[in-house]
Amino acid sequence: MSILKPIIYTTVFSLVSVWMIGVTLTCMDYLDFKSKQSISNISKPLKIPNRKKVLDKDTVIDYNRFTDSEKECLAIAVYGEARGESKMGQLLVMDVINNRKESNEYPNHICDVIKQKKQFSFWSGSWVSPKELVTYNKIKELVEEFDPYKGISKGSMWYHGDHIKPSWTKWYEQSTHVGNHIFYIKKRLYNE
Repeated sequence: MSILKPIIYTTVFSLVSVWMIGVTLTCMDYLDFKSKQSISNISKPLKIPNRKKVLDKDTVIDYNRFTDSEKECLAIAVYGEARGESKMGQLLVMDVINNRKESNEYPNHICDVIKQKKQFSFWSGSWVSPKELVTYNKIKELVEEFDPYKGISKGSMWYHGDHIKPSWTKWYEQSTHVGNHIFYIKKRLYNE
């Protein structure tokens, strides 16, 4: 029995070690996945270095892509809100919409974010068919290029045209002004 004790202890220790490593890796993968799925209250640019994760030879998660319906909604929203703006102005509007999607304060689908009442001036309960098809097609191409993890709007979740001064702006801090739009983030408490 004394000869078997070290062998049994070594075997049990090895099995427990392998099991603990497996549990640790599984937890890390789960937490990594959850953090990318439910990012709340973005106030700084989000940095995710590897946006693709290969689960197996047939399954790749691409964190930086939208569904086809989200791309269509995003293109229509940018067309409705910023078709006359520069490429940067249009990208900033996309980033605001995406920041809302990633926040716990708004729905987690681009189309649902856009369709919220009194959030976007172009939305009146139904889509308006784009009349300027060349412009609309350029915006659709821009949606394909858009990288939602660059954080170009510095975490902005609100904006308005610079020809108006909505009352809600007193609750937010201006982050940037591009073209005809002023963008806002939550006011920072103290010196964050």
